[in-house]
Amino acid sequence: MSEIELLKKQLKMAQDCTLSLVLDLDDKFWKLTPSNVNTNVNWQAGHLTVSLYHNILVCMGGSREAIDNLIPVHELFSFYKVGTNPSDSLPVKPDKEELVKALRLVYRQAEVNLEALQESDLEKTLAVSHPDAKTGRDVLLWCIHHQMWHNGVIAMLNRILLGKRL
Repeated sequence: MSEIELLKKQLKMAQDCTLSLVLDLDDKFWKLTPSNVNTNVNWQAGHLTVSLYHNILVCMGGSREAIDNLIPVHELFSFYKVGTNPSDSLPVKPDKEELVKALRLVYRQAEVNLEALQESDLEKTLAVSHPDAKTGRDVLLWCIHHQMWHNGVIAMLNRILLGKRL
């Protein structure tokens, strides 16, 4: 297996894990912010969506026009970028169905962009700078680790909200 194939496989595993954590969670829990945790599943899913968009589609310089026509990218960034408050604007934030659709669309476009990736691209400097990554390899590894970290937060939220282990 090539390094690119390994990275794509790991990214897919992270995405599949996210979907397995959020799809079965009832809509009524998505915007609940437990008193002892300053986050909610809505923010986590939205944040992962804008993160994949920014890191793979923007930083790596891939195509994103199709996505820009299907989802409200600027609105999503205003709600879910780093530094936003998960509890702000809850009544107007997208619901579960909209966020899952956006997450799937962004991930699918990332897959399309990664299909064109060559081994040499892993060493190339990013098209747009990233605070923690310098090359294509770095940003892909960062995305995988970042998504799995947030999956842990979503699992914790599920346990708090549902009162059970997953």
